[in-house]
Amino acid sequence: MTPLVLDASVVAKLFFPEDKSDSAKELVESAVKKAVPLYAPALLFIEIASVAWKKCRLGEMGSKDAASVIQALQSFPLEFIPLDVLSAPALEIALHTGCTPYDGVYIALADAVGGVVKTADAGLVKIISRTVFAKYVSLI
Repeated sequence: MTPLVLDASVVAKLFFPEDKSDSAKELVESAVKKAVPLYAPALLFIEIASVAWKKCRLGEMGSKDAASVIQALQSFPLEFIPLDVLSAPALEIALHTGCTPYDGVYIALADAVGGVVKTADAGLVKIISRTVFAKYVSLI
């Protein structure tokens, strides 16, 4: 069983209705059913908080709903990995590939756990596809 690292573009689709939300939900449901390990860097909390904040600012949701998203994320079936162990390899990956250190954190985590990053970010996949890290990133 290959562990999965879920990036913010996928997790956001679980909490906020958008294109490919069904695919994200099916991915997680299947992984949980098959007992596939699910990981994310602790960075995910602030990334999802940022999405919720933006939706509040746009009037798409209220602050209570935004707070409930973060609360739900805390009980989500993900193992969260601290950033201190991922920051140095994330920077190396970013410098080597041209992706951001934020994206590099997910790739560093996938490398560490022998998994693959599931993303909805086609731009990230395109950047990484030309590098030695291509095996660590896959579109949902």
